[in-house]
Amino acid sequence: MKKLSRMMVVGITVLLLAVWIIPVKGGAQLGLPKKKSSGGAQAAGGGGGEMKPYPPCNGPKKRIAIYRFKDGANNEMSQAIRDSMLEALQYELQQTGCFVVLVTNEDLEDSAAEIRHGQSGMGNQARSPQAGQQLGAQAIFQGTIQEVAFTQSQGGHVGNIPLGGSGSGSVGVKVTQAKVVVIVKMFDPETRILMFSEKAQGAINKTGVGVETNIKGVVVGGKLSKETPLGDAALRAIHDAVFIILTKMNSIPWQATILKVEGKKVIIRAGTDSGLQVGQTLNVYKPGDKVEDPDTGEMVMLPATKLGQVRVTQILDKFIYAEIVSGPAIVGNWVRLE
Repeated sequence: MKKLSRMMVVGITVLLLAVWIIPVKGGAQLGLPKKKSSGGAQAAGGGGGEMKPYPPCNGPKKRIAIYRFKDGANNEMSQAIRDSMLEALQYELQQTGCFVVLVTNEDLEDSAAEIRHGQSGMGNQARSPQAGQQLGAQAIFQGTIQEVAFTQSQGGHVGNIPLGGSGSGSVGVKVTQAKVVVIVKMFDPETRILMFSEKAQGAINKTGVGVETNIKGVVVGGKLSKETPLGDAALRAIHDAVFIILTKMNSIPWQATILKVEGKKVIIRAGTDSGLQVGQTLNVYKPGDKVEDPDTGEMVMLPATKLGQVRVTQILDKFIYAEIVSGPAIVGNWVRLE
């Protein structure tokens, strides 16, 4: 009973110290608690614990392809979280309700090389890969892990706590910092040319009493754990990446490909998950020709040409039927909601 009482004293003392700790440079001091807990996570840029809300969707769900993450940091921590970050990005994008998300573990560079080979005339043109035809995606995104940092330092000495018998323990402040930086890249689905690049990041700074935390447990069951500093920072970076993708895609009109034309009837690569409605009118475009950039040698696509309009008549699970209102329409043309 006496031993139990001592253990209770230890627990209560640690709890009280944790509540009354206020971090300062080089250590900690005792004092009145602030209204906002100093141990809370802070988003990158000092924005506090709350992450910025996503912008609303603009139009029907857009099809986007997500390729596997590249590891630019190339350390133990980045290797541990790379695959889980891809899964987290896919899940978060789907949760927005703004996208039809197509995920592939394919290496984007290998795929781009195959496309360039087919476009060069050296490969079989009929069988050479065309991203737009394979995926039906309006855009391709890939994340590159640029930085993964995790540090934990011992802050100032707070005091001694009796541990029972004649022993006592020293209690100090643990300062934990974690940061994950990802470069979000957007590629043209037909040519794999880089169209857009922006930095997404997540960072936290936590202070606690006697808290031992390391990178173990950052991935649980293949998923990032928010309960760990590094997992929390990685999920914040994913949130920032989704914000970037949403903002960029909101500036692009919804688009899909015509798969078949039968008289005045056309079949479009889209379905119930697109969010389109019967009766909506779509503009028909002929894709621009692919030409070689004389300065870079890369294939680029010229602007599309507007041909006419179609009206949605029936929406199935994987396809949409529409009727031609004006102008021609052929297989491979695009329809856009503008």
